[in-house]
Amino acid sequence: MEESKSKTSPLMIIGIVVVLGVAVAGVLFATRGNNPSPEVSTSMPAVTETTPAVESAATDSSFLETASVTVEGGNFYFQPNEIRAVLNEPLKIILTSKDGIHDFVIDEFNVKTTQIKDGETAEVEFIPDRPGTYEFYCSVGQHRVMGMKGTLIVE
Repeated sequence: MEESKSKTSPLMIIGIVVVLGVAVAGVLFATRGNNPSPEVSTSMPAVTETTPAVESAATDSSFLETASVTVEGGNFYFQPNEIRAVLNEPLKIILTSKDGIHDFVIDEFNVKTTQIKDGETAEVEFIPDRPGTYEFYCSVGQHRVMGMKGTLIVE
């Protein structure tokens, strides 16, 4: 008698499941290390896009590298209009002006740049020491009322 059907051993099935499980776990573990850490986009994303968290790398625990983000201020907009920052890590905002006179203000952190005109740049550096969501805005004339504002998220 010849047996035409092959039998699959339960141990073989368990072995295959274990190998697949280990492979999936390895891929997940490997990609977990490749997820981008919070970072600042220095390009100008679309208005509907949000800016990822601010990147801040420290090689020595006693020294924190200052993360920075460049923000464009134009006629009644900031680009990006959302900034994510890391709690208790230095953040530098670099404001560039396009189309008029603008500044950058966050009341809760006592942050304010000088007013700048077309093509000029102003910088302000601070440490966001409280988690939460905060509004930033332009204090020139009615710019804030006309929509020149955004959100800082500190995590």
